[in-house]
Amino acid sequence: MFKAQYYQQLSSVIDNALLHLYCQIATTERFVPIAQRNTILIRFLKPKIKDLRYKIIKGDIKRMVLISQRPGGNIEAKLNELRKMAMASKDKMNGAQHLYDLLSHLFNDHGFDSQLFDNDKITEKEVIYIIKDHL
Repeated sequence: MFKAQYYQQLSSVIDNALLHLYCQIATTERFVPIAQRNTILIRFLKPKIKDLRYKIIKGDIKRMVLISQRPGGNIEAKLNELRKMAMASKDKMNGAQHLYDLLSHLFNDHGFDSQLFDNDKITEKEVIYIIKDHL
């Protein structure tokens, strides 16, 4: 479950950072150079480093901020690259992986066990049964 939460938070921060940048750019009629784009993104990302909600991706956010300190650093390009990679991996994830992630979440966070359904066994309360043919 940790892995799914990590990728979900990282994807959310990337999407929100890019949306913030593009909204800021849309408010001006002038060209916004890379240095100013980096500044806008840094102002958006830095507060997230100290925010406890983003604890598991804190290191990644720090690396994003450090990109701007390199000569020719372009945070926007890196965020777009990461977003494309995330979308490509999300497309590859199949239904079985989604089901496994959901069942893991239900077990870890809510205590619901899951098992394959067997006609010969008696079913128990608070257990999610899955018919093998439905997988």
